[in-house]
Amino acid sequence: SNNRIPIEAQILCNGTELRFERSEFYEGDRLYLRFLSSVSGYLCMYLVDKEPFAYCMLPYSSEKIGAQIVDANKEYLFFSSVADKKRIVDEYVMTCSHEGEINTLIIIYSPVEFSKPTDTEVAPGIRGLSYKDLQKWLIQIQTRDDKVSVIRKEITLKKLRK
Repeated sequence: SNNRIPIEAQILCNGTELRFERSEFYEGDRLYLRFLSSVSGYLCMYLVDKEPFAYCMLPYSSEKIGAQIVDANKEYLFFSSVADKKRIVDEYVMTCSHEGEINTLIIIYSPVEFSKPTDTEVAPGIRGLSYKDLQKWLIQIQTRDDKVSVIRKEITLKKLRK
């Protein structure tokens, strides 16, 4: 749709500057999201593993909101407590249970208010839902909101370098 707002979303590995943008991670690497939009709106993010199961990364687990509010023309760095000292931040250190894994990060943004899909606590501080349920919700929200943007970024996870 031509109604979609241009956004920037970069996945960063072990650093908070654009030069750290990567799609390949090793066990123990830190993951960050840099986000920027020219229009204020709402944001959420999921990590989908090989099961497939969708883990909610944004909004943060300590926040009881339907979606992360983002201001226009403000650069955000998510998953860094150094960049955001005003609230409790979820910080991510990547783990890998197999020799190599491919996960998908799904970033959902809209200038129109929305709430993330209903999920459940799967471990202390970790919320998620089946990938099938996330897909159903994505279809519903994209049908109702022609301004919603969905960005999928595949990341590769590998065991520690030897």
